[in-house]
Amino acid sequence: LDVRAAELLADKLWVVPRGLGSLLPGVREVVELGWWESVDVEGPGAWRRGPTLTHENDRGTAPGAGVRLVACPSVHWSGRDLVCKNTTLWASYAMVSRAGSVFHTGDTAYHASLFRQIGTVLGPFSASLVGIGAYNPRSLLRGVHADPSDALRIHRDLRSRASIGMHWGTFPMADEGPDTPALELAVARREHDVSVEEFFVMRHGEVWELDAPPPACSDYALRHPERLAAYETVGA
Repeated sequence: LDVRAAELLADKLWVVPRGLGSLLPGVREVVELGWWESVDVEGPGAWRRGPTLTHENDRGTAPGAGVRLVACPSVHWSGRDLVCKNTTLWASYAMVSRAGSVFHTGDTAYHASLFRQIGTVLGPFSASLVGIGAYNPRSLLRGVHADPSDALRIHRDLRSRASIGMHWGTFPMADEGPDTPALELAVARREHDVSVEEFFVMRHGEVWELDAPPPACSDYALRHPERLAAYETVGA
């Protein structure tokens, strides 16, 4: 959490995992959600708590033209110091409306039964944002961050029409190179028989309207074939 960002967005509705509301004292409206709890947002200042989803194939569609935000399971520890660990909830989010649905994994490791459950209850998704980076060394990070192969498994478990790789190329958080996740994704796509139209990496700041074809041509490995060739030859 960035205090300055919270101050700049203090007049917005914040939907956070359970236990985090106390960290946002200057925010006017904060809704804490546990896993499978939801909030229906109809517009600025217009929201109400939605149902807790418990039944298979309950997509949790918001009434009318609104959006239903559903807090979903994810696998990661919480805490930002060496003492206070796992005292607040960690969550992923589904955003469901009559026009389509989007899933955001946040930081997470792969867990087959959890993501299959999300795909069953809330899928299929129009698009998903799935983390692909900060995964090496696997002995240390396997329990908190998906690698590109895990990300493709999440994509399939969610039953996502298209997925976008995120959580890479910004901060040096792990042992792999800054563009290695995007290159490894291209290799993993072939191994898992997933097309670039199904799972790709967008340019930073690029916009994709969900009713348009996926911008697969923006994929990093397609734009930098020389980097992919070098990675496949000697690693990078």
